Amino acid sequence: MLFVDAAVDAAEPFEVREVMPDGAASLTTHHLSPGALLHVFEQLTGEKAPPAKVLAIRGWQFGLGEALSARARENLEAALSWWARAPRGP
Repeated sequence: MLFVDAAVDAAEPFEVREVMPDGAASLTTHHLSPGALLHVFEQLTGEKAPPAKVLAIRGWQFGLGEALSARARENLEAALSWWARAPRGP
């Protein structure tokens, strides 16, 4: 499972992080972290969550209506290229 996110704290152009179920993560009506989502999966199904990663693509400006900058677009293209070559499977 792969979660994709834009992040101000990611290495440039992107980084891939392992995600583990996290029951301590806060649950709100607006936001659910990947770790919290995996925890909810385990609670609902009684099964172990599948292996998961976050593809964090480096970005800078996230204001409402902000267009994707040229630098962020380059990072997105690098991440897509990585994903196209990434091995699939368990």
